[in-house]
Amino acid sequence: MKKLLFILLVNALAWQTGSAQSGSDTYLTCSSLSKDHITEGIGRFEDPSDDDDPTYNYRAVMFLMHSDSKDINIDFIHVNFNLTELRKIREPKWYDQLKIIYKPRTFLSTIERAKPIHLEEKLKSFRNNKEAWMWANNLKGKVLYMLDWNDPINCVEEGDGSTIKLIQVMLLDTNEPKQGTVIQPE
Repeated sequence: MKKLLFILLVNALAWQTGSAQSGSDTYLTCSSLSKDHITEGIGRFEDPSDDDDPTYNYRAVMFLMHSDSKDINIDFIHVNFNLTELRKIREPKWYDQLKIIYKPRTFLSTIERAKPIHLEEKLKSFRNNKEAWMWANNLKGKVLYMLDWNDPINCVEEGDGSTIKLIQVMLLDTNEPKQGTVIQPE
């Protein structure tokens, strides 16, 4: 029994501090806003009702790249489902238990060498929504880690300054019209 508990503890620690360092990882950075309606920028939303839902291990986090002026909406999501509860509904997928990883602040140099995508700058660089949608579609299936500078742990003024938090996310959706969708003129 003690051996089993030890193995579970080691696996939990390895999962918690997992390696966000593979050559195929893509790092995204942002300074998210928590406003209800964002006209231009990156929003971060969490639904407290997830706390009462047994399907979730903890609440989901959604990041939204949004531009009213360019009609761009790109959604990233972090979820970590309770697999026992999820199996009652459907078979789990690879993206059903995304990670949150804590690294020493010195890991920022690794992120910089990997040439992170600064989402605010990327959003400004899009000439139109088609360009944004094409960029987003290229992220499908990739391992993405979000570094949100407005997360209290990453914010030097609020955090202890020695640790950063990386949130594994996946591309959830865009506002690109789906094939077969008819857009009615206004």
